[in-house]
This record gives sequence, C-alpha cells and structure tokens, in this order.
Amino acid sequence: ALHGKPETIMTDGGSGFYSWRGISSFSLFLEELGVDQIVSKVPRINGKVESINQKFEKEVLNVRSFSSLKHLEEEHTIWIGLYNFRRPHQGLPNPTANF
Repeated sequence: ALHGKPETIMTDGGSGFYSWRGISSFSLFLEELGVDQIVSKVPRINGKVESINQKFEKEVLNVRSFSSLKHLEEEHTIWIGLYNFRRPHQGLPNPTANF
C-alpha cells in the first residue's frame, strides 16, 4: 500500500512458485495483478534473496517463538524495517569505530 505493486518479481523454481499441473496459484495471482514473474534458473542469481532469508531465519525464526501467524507477520515487518533502515550495512565501515 505504501509503495504500490511491484512491476516484476523474481522467484526460484521452489515448490511455492512451481506447479506440476501447469501454472501455480502464485503465478496466476501475479498475472491477475499484472506483475511480471521472472523464474531464476541459475541458483547464484537468487543469492541476495537467499542471503536475507538466512539472516531472517538466524536472527528471528531460530530465536523467537510466535503465538500466531499474525504475530510472525508483525515480527517480520519489524525486522524488515530494522534491516532496511536502521542497522548499518554490513559491508560498510562502522563510522563510530575508532581506527
């Protein structure tokens, strides 16, 4: 709602995005919205997505318990906000560090 719908979404060939019987319900949903779907055929192309998934798993899923799916969604939203806007980029030098 804040940024509008994406023009394109990249997915891998995982079971959440693939159907043995033709087009998946996720792909149909994207089609209805007019969002293009790119299916990555090379694993390293999805490396950034895999990296953030691993960080979320390590920093949230492996250390927290959730009372409901709604609770998990709320924690996910908080973590994404922290990850994108509050914590320093891991590849940049820490400006407060004394060298």
